[in-house]
Amino acid sequence: MDDVAAFLTSEETSSEQIAEDNGLIDRARTQAENLLTAHVATVVSNTQYADYSVDVDWDD
Repeated sequence: MDDVAAFLTSEETSSEQIAEDNGLIDRARTQAENLLTAHVATVVSNTQYADYSVDVDWDD
């Protein structure tokens, strides 16, 4: 069982590094920021909060 856990941990780390190296993390963050900003803008439109904005701060 320990071998399986070690393998899975190793594969997870490897996958994260591959995603980082290929820019997938940055693209996912950008897409998440765009979706969140658009969603909040839609929700608050025509309300007293329409002039609010979203500021996404990633806690690395």
